[in-house]
Order: sequence, then structure tokens, then C-alpha cells
Amino acid sequence: MLLCSVAASAHDFEVGGVFYNVTSERYSEVEVTYKGSLYSEYSEYSGSVVIPEKVNYNGKTYSVTSIGE
Repeated sequence: MLLCSVAASAHDFEVGGVFYNVTSERYSEVEVTYKGSLYSEYSEYSGSVVIPEKVNYNGKTYSVTSIGE
């Protein structure tokens, strides 16, 4: 068995200090996630965090539908 590891970002983009993963390109939906390349290396949010209903990134508006890991 061949094992390999792929370094992947835990998030697709960041806007205003909040990190997001795209969950549906078709429906333009995202979830809030953590910053870091691995869950074990994540950065926590601190203080008051405002999660918007919608977020704009690269000229596209996404609906924030959930809070992920």
C-alpha cells in the first residue's frame, strides 16, 4: 500500500479575519472554518467574532450556511 500526504489548506479563503470553505459552488454556499493547514495546527478565533449571512470573495457572493470544524 502506498501512503502519501498532501498538504492542503483548511480553508478556501479569508474575509475580514474569518475563514471559509466553499461547500457548494452551484448554490454559492460556504461554511466558517479554522485557519491552518491541518486541524492539529489550527488557530482559534478569540474575542467577539461576527459571522455574516453573506460574504463577498473574488466578485462572488456566498451565503454562509454553517460553522464547520
